Amino acid sequence: MEPDFWHARWQSETIGFHKSEINRYLKNYVNELALVSGDTIFVPLCGKSLDMWWLHEQGFKVIGIELSDIAANSFFAEAGKKAVKTQRGNFNSWAFADVEILCGDYFKLDINILGKVDAVFDRAALIALPEKIRKKYVTQLGSLLPVGARGLLVTLEYPQEEMTGPPFSVSEHEVKELYASEFDLEFIDGHDVIDENSHFRDCGLTSLFEKIYRFQKNNSS
Repeated sequence: MEPDFWHARWQSETIGFHKSEINRYLKNYVNELALVSGDTIFVPLCGKSLDMWWLHEQGFKVIGIELSDIAANSFFAEAGKKAVKTQRGNFNSWAFADVEILCGDYFKLDINILGKVDAVFDRAALIALPEKIRKKYVTQLGSLLPVGARGLLVTLEYPQEEMTGPPFSVSEHEVKELYASEFDLEFIDGHDVIDENSHFRDCGLTSLFEKIYRFQKNNSS
């Protein structure tokens, strides 16, 4: 989607993608990342996800990237935290303690700005992107991660013809193709969640599956 689309969503508070609870897959499988206290977790297209506060509470440094300054401001304000806003290259940095959100274009981010990260959590980034952009997203992710960095990826699968995304349906076959060149990837869990998401059923969906994958940056590139 174009940046203006997401800016408009935040300005109008059309943010049905924001969740008021911690992602259950993150809580169940964060140990799969084999992290130690003080490690840094990258959250792409983070919005104002509460998952970042939860990760911080587990002892990790957290850095997200998000287009909207509205999202970053809300993230800290709603938690009662006074963030320090600075400029880092072409990005606005909002930071409190060991939690930082960079506001700007994900595709213009580089490791000089991001720094070294140890892991990734993607709950709503890949599925927010139309098919023509998803390969570019994964390629960029590969450029930002050191060899050995691990990640968790959450996707949705549903009959795409039944609903116009975002969020988009991304099949297991497509996920494997997208990550094959730079990552070792493994499917680890999945659930039918249509009964938990009546708003999607109201949109006309007949089925909805969440799937979670573990991936690790390999040394092929």
